[in-house]
Amino acid sequence: MLFSIPIKSLIQIKMKIIILFLLLITSNVIISQTPNNYDCKKLYSLYKEFEKIDMFADAIVPYRDIFNQCPNFSKGIYIDGIKIYKGIIDTQTDSVVVNKYVDTLCMIYKQRIAFYGEEGIVTGRMALDIYKYKKDTNKNTEVFSLLEKSIGLLKNETDLSVVITHIQLAEKLYEAAILDREAYINLFITDYRIINSKMTGETDPKKIKTLEQIQSLLNNQAIKHNITNNELDNWFNELYNGNPDDVENLKTISQLMVQLNASDNKLYIIIVEKIYKSAPNAESAYRLAQYFRKNEVIDKSIYYYNEAINYQNDNIKLAEYHYEMAVVYSMSKNYQKARDIAKKSIDLNPNYGSPCILIAVIYAQQAQQCGTDAFSSASVYWLAADYLLKAKLKEPSLEKDVNDLLVKYTTQFPSKEEAFMHNITENNEVLIPCWINEYTKARFNR
Repeated sequence: MLFSIPIKSLIQIKMKIIILFLLLITSNVIISQTPNNYDCKKLYSLYKEFEKIDMFADAIVPYRDIFNQCPNFSKGIYIDGIKIYKGIIDTQTDSVVVNKYVDTLCMIYKQRIAFYGEEGIVTGRMALDIYKYKKDTNKNTEVFSLLEKSIGLLKNETDLSVVITHIQLAEKLYEAAILDREAYINLFITDYRIINSKMTGETDPKKIKTLEQIQSLLNNQAIKHNITNNELDNWFNELYNGNPDDVENLKTISQLMVQLNASDNKLYIIIVEKIYKSAPNAESAYRLAQYFRKNEVIDKSIYYYNEAINYQNDNIKLAEYHYEMAVVYSMSKNYQKARDIAKKSIDLNPNYGSPCILIAVIYAQQAQQCGTDAFSSASVYWLAADYLLKAKLKEPSLEKDVNDLLVKYTTQFPSKEEAFMHNITENNEVLIPCWINEYTKARFNR
């Protein structure tokens, strides 16, 4: 029968006998002494032996003694106490019992603060444990209050787990109408400020990835709850006015504004132009080009796209810059220039389908201007369809948009009878005149 008992259990039984024997030897000495002369080291050894082998229930009695009689023995007893009571909580199913143990956790945390300080760090950990273990549907406000206290004390040094929980709870309390809009926005800014600060100078790829994920969480909240530029204006101005001539600060603010969809804010263009003047580079020029394109300032947009192109070496990005600049030329009705630049974009990235769609749309828009009669105007749609098919081959993800345009354009093809009058049969090669000057094949609207 002895060998049917698991080895771990045998070890625990043996250890328990040894520890109980030590308790019997030392109990008379310990009990007879006053608290001032209490043998804290012996109590520490007793509970520690149980704690080492995860016999948490047996560790409680000696642990309570050292907690009550030797509160300043070491910071380690509070760390051990949390481990012991968490181990016990993990074995409980009764919510009333669990909550009593959670109260004990809190008592341990508070006494640790009283004797060893570190209030910000310890309060944050206490909040997280209440949130994890307490069986109470109304715990969120209690936890949130503790998280607020921790963040208020630690500010940018706040532990990431505390910040993440703070972000999640702030949203929950806002959605439950416990926090009003203004309070929620202020909390959002507080959390973003902390994450932004932690990103500055961070070089560890894993930490950077975690911080980016938290930023993404905040960005999604901004979209979900429609946080507007006006609501963030004061914060952006505060960040800018804090160090308006520091380029790194300006870069951080501009990136932040892009992430929060605030690039149409007037301050944004001031910041990005300052960055560009201090150190011209592709990224800053590109942002300026996009801003002016969005606001239909054609000349400035084209200027900055050209600047971005001059400073960029990556063909994929160059293709994107050329495509967007082609869109700007199209906006200004300089269709031939737009077409030529879109073709350059395709040369830079042969798998880029969007420039093909742009060329197709330009040709369709110019069909009437490039035809001498109804037939030649309708023939332009053959070429437009060619470019749409190219777009679909290059980027299958564009298929739906391409197919919608194909349905529209193929209905504009000439009829077989019209082609006959111009001595053109199906699949004949046809030169589209005007500034377009490209060949295509004839097909008909059946």
